[in-house]
Parts: sequence; C-alpha cells; structure tokens
Amino acid sequence: MKIKILTTILLCLGIGLSAVGQNLDINGVKTLAQQGDSEAQCDLGLCYYNGEGVRQDYERAAYWWGKAAEQGDQYGQYNFGLCYYNGEGVRQDYERAAHWWSKAAEQGDLESMYNLGLCCYNGDGVRQDYERAAYWWSKAAKQGHVDSMNNLGLCYDYGHGVEKSKAQAIYWYKKAAEHGSKESQDNLRSEGISW
Repeated sequence: MKIKILTTILLCLGIGLSAVGQNLDINGVKTLAQQGDSEAQCDLGLCYYNGEGVRQDYERAAYWWGKAAEQGDQYGQYNFGLCYYNGEGVRQDYERAAHWWSKAAEQGDLESMYNLGLCCYNGDGVRQDYERAAYWWSKAAKQGHVDSMNNLGLCYDYGHGVEKSKAQAIYWYKKAAEHGSKESQDNLRSEGISW
C-alpha cells in the first residue's frame, strides 16, 4: 500500500508574508510576533524556515510556530507538527507531531487530518489504528483532499479500518484520479480500469 507523509510547509496568510518577494518588513513582523500576534508568529516561522529576510534557522522557525501553535493557530500547529515529525529545529518526536496535528485537525486543517491519518495507520507517535486512520482520511477526502481520497480508497480496497468494499475503493480512486492523483490512476489500472 502506497502511503506517504505530506511535508509541505503551509503558508500562514497573515500580515508579514503578503510582502514576501516585494518589500518584506521583517522588523514589523518580528514586532508583531513578539507582541503575541499568532499570524505574525506563524509568518516569522516561515521566514526563518525559508530564509526570507532572515538567516535560515529551523530552530527559530520551530520556536515561532510553537508560539503560534500554543495560541491555537492551526497553521502554527500543522507546521510545528511537521518540525517534530521531520526533526527540523527540534528533536524528532512522532508523538508530539501527532499531538499538534490532532489539534489542527480538530480545527479543520485538511493537511493535519491527512498526516494524522498516516500516524494512526503507521503507528507513528500513536497506537496503530486503521479505523482512526480511515476516519481522518474520510473527513479530509469529503472536503476535497486528494491524497486522503487515495488512501481512503486503499483502506476500502484492503479492508483496513473499514469494511472491505471494491466499489468504495474504486469510487475514491476515481475521485482522486479526477484531481490528478497518479497513485489513484495506477490503482485503477491495477483493477483493470483504464484511466
């Protein structure tokens, strides 16, 4: 079964990064972040992660995303989870990654739902639980998350966490394939369905 972790860093669409590539006021972003503005904290984390306007520094990125995460910012929680999962700026800790993704997923963050599903499926930082993985992927898939659609199809195909159903597997593979998922297109071809 092909299942991968999504390691994209999300943009926090706040005040600071609207100016990236133009006239980034890094001092203004730092001031707002230090004053407790969670969007600015998230933006500053992204600046440090990418080296935009500051020297690249994963530890500082994790620090600022952690500050935003602790305030309940779902993008900060997602990115802080990635830091823990990948060991970037912090010691690698799958349990803490799953913790932060769980908080963001509860707020509706699709990428966190997907990654939390992976943690549950693989037993990374949480007890392995196919049913819980299928739950998170179903929730994200129904909101249009393509990789979750594919993984939900795999759950139905193999009966992992859901009742085995070739019809449901094909349904979710088709939904994902319609959105360009190469994995789902391959899964359909392996079922004898040309795509």
